[in-house]
Amino acid sequence: MRLLRIIIYSFISIIASISLLSVFNYYNIINTDTFKIIKILLLIIIFIINGYKIRKISRNKFCLLFFSLILSVLLIGINLINSRFNYKTLIYISIIVLSNIFGGFIYKKKKKN
Repeated sequence: MRLLRIIIYSFISIIASISLLSVFNYYNIINTDTFKIIKILLLIIIFIINGYKIRKISRNKFCLLFFSLILSVLLIGINLINSRFNYKTLIYISIIVLSNIFGGFIYKKKKKN
């Protein structure tokens, strides 16, 4: 149950932060190139925190890998439905999944020290 709560909070924070950035982009507070960069950095930070929290509460060491696999299949499926799947999308999804796994590694290193 706690794992589901972490996942829901992370997706709510993603939706809220990207919506806020979209409003800034719409009113020309930030330009389009800056919007794209901030959006990617924000997603990476959110998924690093998400991976850290998942690894912290899970007893199974493969839980984070399983979540990352489900996330990547879900994102690839959404992009296949929209028929916008290309190499840039694959790189984007890989970065998100790797940042999630990286968050778990940070917790593991911190736990050892």
